[in-house]
Amino acid sequence: MERNFPSSSASSAHGMFQGLLTSSRHSAARDRARESPLQEEGSERNPSLKRKFLRRLAIALVTYGSSSVRAEYLIGQAAERLNEKVNIGVFSSAILLIFPGAGDPSRDETYLDRIQIDSDVAKLQQADELANSVGLPDTPLTAAYRQLSAIAIKESPFGPWSMALGYTFCAPTSSLLFFNGNVWDAVFSLFLGFGVGLLALNSSRFPALGSTLEFLSAIFVSFVARIISVYFKHLNVCYFSMALSGLTWLLPGEGLTVGISEMVENSLISGTSRIVRALIASLQLGFGLLIGEKMVWWTHDAVQKDCTSSQLSEWWDVIWFLGFSVAVNVLLKARPWQWPGMTVAAGAGVLVDKFTGRFGSEVSAVLSSFTIGITGTLCSYVSRDIPLSMTLSGIQVILPGGLGVQGVEALMNHNVLSGIGFVMSMINISLSITLGLLISKIFIRDTGAGFASVFSHSRHTLASSFREERWKESKENEAEEDEQIAI
Repeated sequence: MERNFPSSSASSAHGMFQGLLTSSRHSAARDRARESPLQEEGSERNPSLKRKFLRRLAIALVTYGSSSVRAEYLIGQAAERLNEKVNIGVFSSAILLIFPGAGDPSRDETYLDRIQIDSDVAKLQQADELANSVGLPDTPLTAAYRQLSAIAIKESPFGPWSMALGYTFCAPTSSLLFFNGNVWDAVFSLFLGFGVGLLALNSSRFPALGSTLEFLSAIFVSFVARIISVYFKHLNVCYFSMALSGLTWLLPGEGLTVGISEMVENSLISGTSRIVRALIASLQLGFGLLIGEKMVWWTHDAVQKDCTSSQLSEWWDVIWFLGFSVAVNVLLKARPWQWPGMTVAAGAGVLVDKFTGRFGSEVSAVLSSFTIGITGTLCSYVSRDIPLSMTLSGIQVILPGGLGVQGVEALMNHNVLSGIGFVMSMINISLSITLGLLISKIFIRDTGAGFASVFSHSRHTLASSFREERWKESKENEAEEDEQIAI
């Protein structure tokens, strides 16, 4: 049976329905705003969003390769611009963040995040730049949060096979450049580097492999290199040149250098942890080299320790250097627009090292790293990049990891004094590299997002804390007096 409603009643019902629908939409919008802090009104003053951003920014900086001192400094500066109090401690594999409550210790927020280093020079540059600009008028909190999300989500252009090729070409070029190898040494090192690259790429999938990567890689490289040196003796191949070049990217000199630099900056916990980890990695490499060489038990030929380099012109070293530099840039996940500056800085270091080698390894390392620091900073002015990106490739060229492995290998052969001497030489050269970089920052200033800000930021002492507190109290008293006068 059909019913007819008066027009006035239909209009009233329709209005009531529209009102309920509008109210429902507003309620849903409010719920979505609560769920997404980026959409909430006044999100710039939202402490929850500030803390989430600072926490994730700290994770990004350390994960992509920033030192603990640099990360702590950047987070402290960003928190100050955001008017947020934070206490941060960066360790070798964890980050501790404490956000104090408003006068109530029970409301403190504490976060302990475990991290795994995954060096990415391009993302480090972007995260470093974001940490220096967040809180400024052109980079509000909501925009900075979206930028950080984009940096983290963006995929690296270098996939697994690109990284494997980086390992592959890093080995033969380093054999020709650093370990006095000949052409045949480089050819066999090509395959050894590819094998180590496959092990390194699978280490993230298998935790047990990740914790013993240096040891297993050293066994593989040493075993294969020993077999090649026995059955291809007529090619005048050198066991040590092939073995050490195959392990070039796993040599712990970079970690030791960063650890010493953190110790210089009084970051004792993180610096000590990095140094101990580097020395343990060196022990694993040396022990693996010894075991791999002893596994070829059926031969009694002595290991040839003096390698004979190829009789090629020294101009070929330019080609080997360019190949090594490209491989290092790929392994650092640097973008192509960063390569020219990184290559120039590394080339300057190689030239200085070549002409100053007669003065000793320590003097040569200081002068080479000083040159790399100056050149990298100048290149950063041109490319608008952070100097750290420019200098990493150069530091990799003069790293003393090979000395450490040879020293541990001698230690395993019961030549205790020689082994300890080589390890101490590695520490001395790492300290020389650190000092060279520090001295270079005296002569030239970095850009705002520069590497030397790690070493040049103001130190907070007890006296400076009291002075800052008195200054804030005086400002508050002046504001109260102005308010009373206005009343």
